Amino acid sequence: MDRGIRVKNAERKAQYRRDTSPGPVISYNVTDRGLTESFVMAARQGGRWRELAGRYRYADG
Repeated sequence: MDRGIRVKNAERKAQYRRDTSPGPVISYNVTDRGLTESFVMAARQGGRWRELAGRYRYADG
């Protein structure tokens, strides 16, 4: 093998490891950030979609 190829492979391997390594885990409390309202609204919206899907399920006949 050529020395230049080994160097390029080593650089490529190092870059791949940097790109695919896991990032830091960031945890936070949802209520501290004021995000509860959007989660609550999303749950309500899901129920509404479920209700509408049941209503129009057999509309095509």
